[in-house]
Amino acid sequence: MRFMASIVIKPPSNPQELLALLPAEKERVGELLRSGAIEAAFPAAQQRRAWLVVKAETAEAARGIVASLPLHPYFEVEYTPLDEH
Repeated sequence: MRFMASIVIKPPSNPQELLALLPAEKERVGELLRSGAIEAAFPAAQQRRAWLVVKAETAEAARGIVASLPLHPYFEVEYTPLDEH
């Protein structure tokens, strides 16, 4: 099953906290893309939003995949199941 994870990034009071995690975030997204757990990643130009197409058996598993991202503590996420064609 596929889920669209619509993400809003809540900036911390100290932006350096978020910036320090960016290299690890890029690495983890790359790992998940290579493994197929994330099929596509679309960051917004202003970098406060992102969309991920997550492949998982359940909504709980999709949440776990997104929760494995280093920036997850700064995320507000809405999950939408996608139709399979």
